[in-house]
Amino acid sequence: MKSFSSETKGELAGIRPDAKCCRLAELAGLIHATGKIRLSNEGITLVLETENGAVARKIVWLFNEVFKLSPEVLLEERKRLGRRHAYHIGVVSDAFVRQILKDVHVLDDANYLDGSIAPELTSSECCRWSFLRGAFLGAGSLSDPARNYHLEIVTENPEFAQGLFYLLSLDHLRVKTSNRKQTHVIYIKECDSIVQLLTLMGASNAVLRIANLLVIKEMRSGVNRLVNAETANLSKAAESGAEQLKLIKEIDACYGINRLPEKLRQFAMMRMEHSELSLKELGALMQPPVGKSAMNHRLRRLREILAEHSEKLE
Repeated sequence: MKSFSSETKGELAGIRPDAKCCRLAELAGLIHATGKIRLSNEGITLVLETENGAVARKIVWLFNEVFKLSPEVLLEERKRLGRRHAYHIGVVSDAFVRQILKDVHVLDDANYLDGSIAPELTSSECCRWSFLRGAFLGAGSLSDPARNYHLEIVTENPEFAQGLFYLLSLDHLRVKTSNRKQTHVIYIKECDSIVQLLTLMGASNAVLRIANLLVIKEMRSGVNRLVNAETANLSKAAESGAEQLKLIKEIDACYGINRLPEKLRQFAMMRMEHSELSLKELGALMQPPVGKSAMNHRLRRLREILAEHSEKLE
């Protein structure tokens, strides 16, 4: 069974931007996030790694669309930690790699590596969101919202981490950073910000699933509130009923229920029959029905009678 994170990546990987600038921005995000540059006697090799088949296909598609080349794809079988395989998508031609790295601004004109995010790649909103989509596809993960809210992108590059934080802040997302061993973590734990980012990146199905879970959680929370309120009301009514029964028994002992005025005697008899009801519910059973205010008045009068006759007995 696929995880929520894997399903979300599969949805995002299915997005095919129309504009070439957005395709380049998304590929740049992927290269920054998961690209590895290897040097050898033959020159420079660029390799991107992913465990998600849909992401691997997206990387191949982007290379085809942006640079008109078909990268090599190798499948590595894995047995550790329950992971079965990883895709290695590589470009081995030195000339192609240098041009690609310059176009995504990882390699400057002097052939020095640059880990920062070039402003040219994210100058428009659509390109910025495409770049973030690529970064998430390459190095991001998302917790199952049924358990908790947590989206993160992990990188070993501090300049890339700083750039991601800046790009996410432009859309007023509640983003935070932390260090985990030798890596930098950019993360979001606020549900609203996660939903906003997924919306900007184009993961509408993931957003809909979170919305459905929020409705279910709210319904459960509402039911729990009603149950708790009802339980509290029942407990309060039971305590009040017990207190009033005690009052009636004391009046009967020192004065006598039969000597009470008709309305008070009716109150006492009904309370002895229905000790669990609230005053309002008890008043509804009276003939004729009596409101809560009138029932409270009768209760006060009973307390006064008990106080008067208790003083006489003393």
